[in-house]
Amino acid sequence: MNTYSAKAIANAFLRLARKDGQSITPMKLQKLVYLAHGWALGLNDKPLIKDDVEAWQFGPVISSLYHEFKEYGSGAITNDASDFDLDFDTFEIVYEVPVIKEDDTDANELVEAVWNSYKKYSGGQLSNLTHREGTPWKQAYNGNKGQKIDTQLIAEHYKGLIRKRTAT
Repeated sequence: MNTYSAKAIANAFLRLARKDGQSITPMKLQKLVYLAHGWALGLNDKPLIKDDVEAWQFGPVISSLYHEFKEYGSGAITNDASDFDLDFDTFEIVYEVPVIKEDDTDANELVEAVWNSYKKYSGGQLSNLTHREGTPWKQAYNGNKGQKIDTQLIAEHYKGLIRKRTAT
């Protein structure tokens, strides 16, 4: 499994939602990307996203996704995340839509499994899930936006959830 930008993972969820005829709000998308990252760490001990996760008032937030989709407020996201880069050879601005590699079966299957498990929940419900006692957000949030949630803390939390599931 490769590591991707949070925007690539977000775009995978947006495509799955469109395929299922569903819409996704920015809050729901934030939580889905975080959950996929957490489960990747718990299952494979490898991060799914390159971006830092921060503890904000309404749960874990990836700031690049926040800035990409904040214009939607609490409404449905209608466009994929994109990146702009400068080609230094031609001095042209290059536009791209980040995606998960098609042949990265592990990453694609993980995102699909997370989608199938959590798609029925609203952004608010997923936020509440991340606020439970003992979660990485609960341990990191200090009332100020922007506190980084340590990747190791996320990994240990999801490994613990896996241990609980396999013990029953």
